[in-house]
Amino acid sequence: MTARLDGRAALVSGAAGGICRAIALAFAAEGAAVACGDIDKAAAEETARLVAAAGGRSIAHQCDVAIERDAEAAAAATFA
Repeated sequence: MTARLDGRAALVSGAAGGICRAIALAFAAEGAAVACGDIDKAAAEETARLVAAAGGRSIAHQCDVAIERDAEAAAAATFA
């Protein structure tokens, strides 16, 4: 891991898989704390576990970013 994003947090929506899972892992590899958001909570939690297994800090959120209150709740929990 590097330190380019130490002290920063990132909320990655769609983090359950594919490119967004890769983005979450890349942010963590750069030192960011990563909130993994997705409609599929179990898959978001798996991404959070992968981040932690690689030495990063992560939490998972079930959210649908098309629903404003879900997006706001995820952002509030991420940046609290």
